[in-house]
Amino acid sequence: MRVRVTHGININEVPDRIKGLIEEVIDDLSVEIDKLKAIDGLSNSVAYLPTVVAIIDDVRKNLAVADQMLTDTYAISSGLVEYYTAPNNPAPAPAPSPSNPNSELDAVSEMLSNMGEQINASQQSDIHEG
Repeated sequence: MRVRVTHGININEVPDRIKGLIEEVIDDLSVEIDKLKAIDGLSNSVAYLPTVVAIIDDVRKNLAVADQMLTDTYAISSGLVEYYTAPNNPAPAPAPSPSNPNSELDAVSEMLSNMGEQINASQQSDIHEG
């Protein structure tokens, strides 16, 4: 069971918290992918269908949990963007260069960052048009 906990942290710690949440989602999704791979060959046998159905249901529920974690991560990230883009707030410190630029985590983090920028740009254009 997940519970929502509210507490304050230093603004400089927020990017690390965001990264930690993303890493947790990646780990959780990897487990779900492994489950799906495990049942891939079982779905063509009627004898295994009850197992397939149970695992699919479990994966669906866990995807909902991952979605909620991403929703929380999005809210935190958006709040940080708003903080740094508001007048009179300091610009964020430059991000350290990744130690392994080819790692899967860095690629996913960059992709999510780009998606966030696209979403924010889309929302901004909606605000200006509406």
